[in-house]
Amino acid sequence: RNRDEFICWVQLALLQMSSGEYQSSYDIASEATKLEDKDAISAWNTMGVAAQLLENDDEAIRAYDEALNLARGRIDSNIDNEDDSAVIDQANMLSLASHAIAVVWNNYGNLWRQRGSDHFNEALDAYAKSLEAGGENAAVYNNIALVHIACQNFDDAEVELHKALQLNPNLECAQSNLMRLREYRKQVEGGKS
Repeated sequence: RNRDEFICWVQLALLQMSSGEYQSSYDIASEATKLEDKDAISAWNTMGVAAQLLENDDEAIRAYDEALNLARGRIDSNIDNEDDSAVIDQANMLSLASHAIAVVWNNYGNLWRQRGSDHFNEALDAYAKSLEAGGENAAVYNNIALVHIACQNFDDAEVELHKALQLNPNLECAQSNLMRLREYRKQVEGGKS
């Protein structure tokens, strides 16, 4: 039960997820959470995504909460460590933990967005927390745009998609969503745009 074994379990869970084997992905990620307590953030996040794909939102929330708690714990333990010889490692660990928090908040946003219009404010809050934790991110801006499209806030959606494409001009989902937005906008507004 070493670090390499943990990484293999998480990678296997992700492979299963990418092939549509969500229950297997969930089960494997669940096993991975038992291998490495302090570094299991990625396993808990993977487990959350798999649970979400299985439409088990309560379990997804539990997994995301656990991932956030572990990442916050990593940040707190690095802040409390006053060993000057480990400053570079602390900075790297803080950066990794902040990135992990950003990823989990983005996934939380996706969960709330997919729950429908009653949860769009929660989705936007989660995406804002993702950006706060991890800085600008094209995928997060794309996801924010999807909420705005669903609310027919077309100008806001277009702004967010342009932010996404400015950060990553090759982000295919943002390119596609911008084209779809323009077509949808024409349909809804009767071709006025």
